[in-house]
Amino acid sequence: MLPDLDGYELCGRIRESSRVPVIMVTARHTTREKVKGFQAGADDYVSKPFDPEELVLRVKAVLSRAAARAGGSSSPCYKCYDLTVDFTTGTVSVGGRAVPLTGTEYRLVSYLARNAGRLLTSTEILRNVWSPEYQDDISLLQMYISRLRRRLGDTARSARYITTRPGIGYVFMSPDGQSPSGSPARRQQRPEQPGVECCI
Repeated sequence: MLPDLDGYELCGRIRESSRVPVIMVTARHTTREKVKGFQAGADDYVSKPFDPEELVLRVKAVLSRAAARAGGSSSPCYKCYDLTVDFTTGTVSVGGRAVPLTGTEYRLVSYLARNAGRLLTSTEILRNVWSPEYQDDISLLQMYISRLRRRLGDTARSARYITTRPGIGYVFMSPDGQSPSGSPARRQQRPEQPGVECCI
């Protein structure tokens, strides 16, 4: 136990200024506590007691994902209508306004944006955004997708950015100007804005 604040608060404070990888190692082991840890911005969550070899593997996996993110995509940011995901600064904005996201929420939208136009299975998303241990935790992913949609002003019934493929996974809006369903994107009330573009 920490003397002045708990691990959730400490992780949240770290996330206010840094995206350095964080693994929470704790005696708390309920699903609710794990979700709270990810909401605070943890990259992984390990409950005591644990196998040292497993911890080493988890550290390597988190560092590998961090290195892959640092390597970036071919474009430093993704822009779709009024949504911008800037991979260089690690920020997301809608209509020019910054969208406050937890570390996990940012990793999720970043992964979706880097794979825009691809059908991503739920298992694939869970393995890459969280870790292989969570690959079957569909309810966790659904909760984060729902929260991310609200933050981006998206809805399941009228999807601009994230479309659900029932029983399979999700598709993020493609940079080629096509909606996740494969038809031209319909938008909106600001015709002077370009449809979809990648920042260069």
